[in-house]
Amino acid sequence: IANLLLLSTSEHLTISILCELLGYGCVTAIEAYFRGLEEPPTPFLEQYADFFGLELQWLRHGKGRKFRKHDASLPNPGDCENYIKTLDLEKIFFVGCKDNSGDSIIFLKLTPYRYLLLPNKYPVNSQVGRTGQRQLTSFYKLIQGLDKNSFFRYKLSGLMLNKLTFEQLFAGEIYPGRLDKAMRQENYWWDDFLDIWHKY
Repeated sequence: IANLLLLSTSEHLTISILCELLGYGCVTAIEAYFRGLEEPPTPFLEQYADFFGLELQWLRHGKGRKFRKHDASLPNPGDCENYIKTLDLEKIFFVGCKDNSGDSIIFLKLTPYRYLLLPNKYPVNSQVGRTGQRQLTSFYKLIQGLDKNSFFRYKLSGLMLNKLTFEQLFAGEIYPGRLDKAMRQENYWWDDFLDIWHKY
């Protein structure tokens, strides 16, 4: 478990910083867990998993999905909008895949260290059937609705990823914060998607 604790994020946080973030009074309270000298108790693992958006099963056994995905299906992007509007979040990322599929996903930055991936892919391309067309229209309305909301407008951000990184993110293998903090320049593809009349 000690190795999994240290590998759980790419933040390279020191034990003393983790101690402060998790609300422990002194480093010795948790240091033994990271050094592999003591088995961390379940309440600590639950707290740690929740703080970083990790799957508790992975943290305990190193198996399965690493980072959390919203646990309910939201096939209609309109459902995503309703859910997002219940949150006091820091940022909303629209992530597109650079391949021909045009797949896109959404992940949310809930706190400086905790992220949540929404569970569905949405096609953003012209080669879709009726179901895909409905999803595409609904996805457009989702972005449009958030963009028009003064609370959310300045929280919107975008990324375009290669196929491998996109699928790793969707599979919960990559810490979303790594992409957030490594991002040197935002990609406003979602804003271009809204500009259907090519006004800008």
